[in-house]
Amino acid sequence: MALYRVSLPFAERLDPLQGRRGFVLSRALSDRRVWVNSRLLAWVLLPDGWQGLVQSGALDSPDIRLNRVREAGERAWAQLGGQGGLWAFGGHLTQLAGVNTPREAGRELVLAPVRCGLARRIADYPFWDAVWLDAPTTLPAHTSSASTT
Repeated sequence: MALYRVSLPFAERLDPLQGRRGFVLSRALSDRRVWVNSRLLAWVLLPDGWQGLVQSGALDSPDIRLNRVREAGERAWAQLGGQGGLWAFGGHLTQLAGVNTPREAGRELVLAPVRCGLARRIADYPFWDAVWLDAPTTLPAHTSSASTT
């Protein structure tokens, strides 16, 4: 199964910390029903868009996967009373080759809020998750409380 990094830009910059916005979008975009034949390994919601690390399923095509994510986001955006469309045109689905482990790629992805200056530590930013948080393996203490799903 292939490993992909998904990046979907918002039409307008959003403040995920404003009201319920970040929680509703996070829940909708990480919902298992969106990822039917694939597995969302890690994700992060940022002011300029959403990014995820996805392990593809045998019956999923990249186009189907991106369309399901966009549709889930649009439904959540409508629920929030958002005006206009949520997504900008485009988006990227990049197959990752030469990645040592999916976990390393996921760690790199979820550290985006720290790199952008949105949080000093990833544990201080609420809109991200990784499947490894639910695993019985030992993780660095600073990532143990950030799960939103």
